[in-house]
Amino acid sequence: MHEIHTLQRLLCLEESLSETLALFYPLANRYIEDGLFINCNDQGVETQLLQGDLDLDLFNSLSKFPLPAPNTPLVIVQVNSFNCGGLAIGLSFSHKIGDMYTMATFMNSWATVCRSGIHEVVPLNFELPYSNSAAKPCRD
Repeated sequence: MHEIHTLQRLLCLEESLSETLALFYPLANRYIEDGLFINCNDQGVETQLLQGDLDLDLFNSLSKFPLPAPNTPLVIVQVNSFNCGGLAIGLSFSHKIGDMYTMATFMNSWATVCRSGIHEVVPLNFELPYSNSAAKPCRD
């Protein structure tokens, strides 16, 4: 019984994460260390699902942030599903894209989308004025 309920919750979390990232589109991109810029490629966040009770060997091999890669994800989400039916959600959020307020706003929006739907979330405005000599924004 727990397995069916847990699977339904995981599907809801996955779908609502995708919908929420559409509102928080800068988070679904990659940080390019060489050029010190955010590449707006919509590659998504890194996600990891772990099931069962806590395994210390597995726990020690969880994602480290930032990842040692040329295209560093700005957000990493990890969902742990336990045999008792409980879930734990971990989030790693790069300070290069936002602060604690941004992360809390994202998490609250994700929870709202999962519970009530995307129509209940007020979208943020990521547009900043820029000059012709400045970098192009992620979305036109």
